[in-house]
Amino acid sequence: SYDPAAVDLPSYTFSEKEEKQEKVPRKKNKKLTVRLRIGKRKSDDAGDNETTDKKPKSDSTNTATPAHRFIKSELEDFSAPSASGLKVLNSRTFAEGLRLTVVENDIMESKTEAIVIPSDSRLSLNGLIGQKLASKFGPQLTAKVQELLGSGFTLDESNACVLDDCTSSSVSSVVFVSSPVFSMQPSQDAA
Repeated sequence: SYDPAAVDLPSYTFSEKEEKQEKVPRKKNKKLTVRLRIGKRKSDDAGDNETTDKKPKSDSTNTATPAHRFIKSELEDFSAPSASGLKVLNSRTFAEGLRLTVVENDIMESKTEAIVIPSDSRLSLNGLIGQKLASKFGPQLTAKVQELLGSGFTLDESNACVLDDCTSSSVSSVVFVSSPVFSMQPSQDAA
């Protein structure tokens, strides 16, 4: 039998006294509520008079999903060009400080880390973005796509595939996202 009172969890203090409750699943569909206090341990205060607590940034979270860690590790060496003079459509800061900014600009003139293309399972370059990229980076991009497809690769719906070093120096990566395709005629809609 499991006794939650017998579990010795470390106690933490936090200068702003913020607490977060988290439900932890247990056997037999019972749940245990655990209170987490983020900060330094009380035991650390005993022999140390220095304050080492760091206040969290207002726009960051305390945890990150593995996807965030992967994206951050992939992009952390990238130094983004200045977006001055460009119209910012949206901007969001994710866990671990990764910032995504969507700007309006001509992709043929942009120097960017990645361009996202809505595509299908065969990584087709149909659509406005794919056609523009094919016209600018044609042989390099299509050769890389054909090489990948020749190995038997198909992209499942709702998944993404990143191709690195397949275009000129103005675009580092091309991200193909397989998503449903909708047309103006309901009879041709794909679910």
